[in-house]
Amino acid sequence: PQDLKRGGVGIFYKETLPIKILNIFNLPECLVCEIQYEKNKCFIVSLYRSPSQDNDAFDSFLSEFEIILNSIVYPNNPNHIIIVGDFNAKLST
Repeated sequence: PQDLKRGGVGIFYKETLPIKILNIFNLPECLVCEIQYEKNKCFIVSLYRSPSQDNDAFDSFLSEFEIILNSIVYPNNPNHIIIVGDFNAKLST
């Protein structure tokens, strides 16, 4: 993992939940957790994007986010995906 000077993301959960933390993604401030209950799967994605990033960095963020979603959806067919965080999106128009 990349050494961050400050910030980060987190997810608080009850210890008795069957949570698996997935550390397979390229966004430095991204956390993906999988919860399996009975035959159901739920994924929680927590993200942060700095507001100081330029448009190219934002495009890269969106591309990585799309990769994350595709890697969750297609092999797993989850019942739910919960996406939380701070995207700090800016529009030039």
